[in-house]
Amino acid sequence: MTDKVQYAVIGCGSVGPVHAHAVARCPEAELVAVCDVIPERADRCAALAGGEPCYDYLEMLEEVRPDAVSVCTPHATHADLTCDCLSAGAHVLCEKPLAISAEGMDRMMQTARAEGRMLAGVFQHRFDPVTAAMRRAVQEGLFGRLLNAGASIRCYRGPDYYNSGEWRGTWAGEGGAVLINQAIHSIDVMQWLAGPVRSVFGRQTNLQLPDCIETEDTACASLEFANGAVGTIEATASSHLDFDAAVHFYGTGGSFRLTTGGQDELEFLRVEDDEAAGRVQELLVEAEQRDEAGAVGKACYGTSHARQIMDFVEAVARGRQPAITGQDARHAVEVVLAVYESARLGRPVELNGAP
Repeated sequence: MTDKVQYAVIGCGSVGPVHAHAVARCPEAELVAVCDVIPERADRCAALAGGEPCYDYLEMLEEVRPDAVSVCTPHATHADLTCDCLSAGAHVLCEKPLAISAEGMDRMMQTARAEGRMLAGVFQHRFDPVTAAMRRAVQEGLFGRLLNAGASIRCYRGPDYYNSGEWRGTWAGEGGAVLINQAIHSIDVMQWLAGPVRSVFGRQTNLQLPDCIETEDTACASLEFANGAVGTIEATASSHLDFDAAVHFYGTGGSFRLTTGGQDELEFLRVEDDEAAGRVQELLVEAEQRDEAGAVGKACYGTSHARQIMDFVEAVARGRQPAITGQDARHAVEVVLAVYESARLGRPVELNGAP
């Protein structure tokens, strides 16, 4: 008998092994199973990180009965898989996006409440040390009142990427493309720093890949935040740049720009008040002194999956809420869905709520 959190990972494609490696290194967890419908993937993940390879997640839930599960499968499967895991008695950490529709997210929240289980969503860049330091600085008012904030991403995802899975680049399987897959990380960091978005006016198009995907390769949106500030989203997956993602924040007392993928860097920083500037530097020194988590997987993932999974395991073990609940992770998805709806309607769209 063990007191460790019995943990399973469902989905062993791109990001699943990152979760498995992080769980295997977590002192309060034991990786008991890794599951994928493609047996070779499950076998390979188990050989590298540990756990019993499984090929049917329903059988795995019944036989292994894990305490916690990471859901790392294609987007359209998140809602059903998560609800099944919650109903089987497991707490769930679901990769982004939580779901590709508001209805799917509603079901996930309702099932978690009904079963008394914990639902958390992955947005690992909130755990990047510099990003966390800027969040504290903003909350302390060191940059004054927000005037403008924005999220941008310029990356390249070509035919080979989209042809690697039938679900990619489809509305039914992925729920979109560059906005809901790549840009959503920067959008989440932006709204975490600037506050929730109240309305969006979006445009989306497919300029380079019409013969490959049915969804967008390029999009933009103008935003109004709940606090009255305005902002922008810019995204393309047909850039000549491999991966360039960032968030900017301009306030009455200062401004900054930071990366939100791969390297955790503050690219531009200005603080008007000397005392506030000193406090920001203190926070940055604290960030530099944090233990660095090991990087696994694509460079754009960064190194903070391990930090978030550690937080989730501790939340399960100690009976507290995780740092990013399902409700916290929902708003970025709602922003993306609102951009798609606005683009279809040709007018601004109001968001129903905020976290």
